[in-house]
Amino acid sequence: MGRMPLSSHRRLIPAVAVSLILLTYFLWFDSYTRSRVVLSVPENDNDTPRPRPPPRILLVSALFPLPHSKHSHEEYREWLAKFIGLIACDIYFYTTPDLAPVLETLHASSPAADTHTLTINTTFASSFDIPPLKPHREKYVQMHAWDRERERHNPELYAVWNAKPWFLEQALISLRQSKHQEYDYAFWNDAGSFRNTHAFRHWPDPGRVEQVWDEAYAIAREGERDGVRMVMGKEDLVFFPLYSMPGREQMGWRREMGPVDFDFSEGSFFGSSPRSISWYTKTFYDMHDHYISTPPLPLAPSPLPKHPHAPQNQNQNQNQNATTPPPFHFVGKDQTLINALIFRFPHRFFTVLAPPRAGFLPSSLSLSSPSPSSPSPHPAVDTLSYTLQRHLTRLRLTIVHLLNRSARMRATFGAAMNTCGDDWFYYQFWLAGKEERRGMVGVWEGMSFFGPWGRKGEEGYCVGSVVGVEGALRGLMGGRWVERVRAGGG
Repeated sequence: MGRMPLSSHRRLIPAVAVSLILLTYFLWFDSYTRSRVVLSVPENDNDTPRPRPPPRILLVSALFPLPHSKHSHEEYREWLAKFIGLIACDIYFYTTPDLAPVLETLHASSPAADTHTLTINTTFASSFDIPPLKPHREKYVQMHAWDRERERHNPELYAVWNAKPWFLEQALISLRQSKHQEYDYAFWNDAGSFRNTHAFRHWPDPGRVEQVWDEAYAIAREGERDGVRMVMGKEDLVFFPLYSMPGREQMGWRREMGPVDFDFSEGSFFGSSPRSISWYTKTFYDMHDHYISTPPLPLAPSPLPKHPHAPQNQNQNQNQNATTPPPFHFVGKDQTLINALIFRFPHRFFTVLAPPRAGFLPSSLSLSSPSPSSPSPHPAVDTLSYTLQRHLTRLRLTIVHLLNRSARMRATFGAAMNTCGDDWFYYQFWLAGKEERRGMVGVWEGMSFFGPWGRKGEEGYCVGSVVGVEGALRGLMGGRWVERVRAGGG
């Protein structure tokens, strides 16, 4: 076979060049598409979203020895051992220099010593030293003069109760500035809240906290009206345990009536995101300062029973033996201020009630529409329908009032009758992880008079549901009360 002429080779050059260009292009395109496919495989093959990292949680507490305390120093040391010595969570604690070594010893011997931090703040000798309360020491002393239970209380105790929001917010600020530590949630926890034997260790459980906030936000989204979102995000929600629900005495509450004095909220434990804690702290002290500078309206004291662990009842309006009304509202008990805040901003709060107290809740908790039994606006002439609805609302509130009264009997019998532990501290069980809840059921069975026959199990009876406060109040008060308070301003 003869050799190809040179002119023929020259004619093949363009074809070879095009072939090389096409080959290079397809090789590059193949490599590019392969890399894109490889990067997208995990998303296409995995239908479930990536698990969120567990939220970072901080517990904040305080203990300042008082001259006349409701509990002895020995009792507090025993309770602190069940708190600092057992709970695996970052803790920020305000106390005196004398008590700091006790806390350090408890933490050093706890299982959480190597994994979680205990920060002790001994800056303040008393709760009166914090900025929001320092200007009011004289008025707190003055308030004590018309406290019906002044032999058991003192102005320093009032300050301890009302210092909690500031302590909580400042703990977050201090850790952020000094140690560059950030937290997703922070909770106030009373130093003496772990009083009995318990099975809690990793508490509150981060996964459980995230779960209940997700559920609460889903409930809050139902409250959107006319395209206006009342709560922008789940971090806007604040958790407070509730002990009971309002009755007839509270239906007509208005801001000018002052703090709401009955066992509605529990100040022993509460919390939220840092953003909402800032909102709550500012709002709490705005209300505190307003009431401590304005005179009260004449109101009868609430006849509702008091739980043995609640701060003792105060007559916020006047001493029975006084001849003249007090010059300003009684603000010595934080619970009464918390109640007023929840009444004014119910869309910002969610809660849980112990299962035996779930009967206080109305049958309808919906936010998307008014309660089925809601009275319509008052007609020009009373109709039969309006009259019946009005009486149904009063009957519902009367039943809640009777339930509140009967609660004293259950609290008196204590753990022997409480199949899910103490109602006041039910939030501890509710915020625990599943395994620790199961362990706590075993502890209760050993304490219950009825043993294992006295309960239905933690997956059933003892696990309460998330409750949106606004929906509960609307269902209870007939749908008008919350709207009127929100529209009232101030």
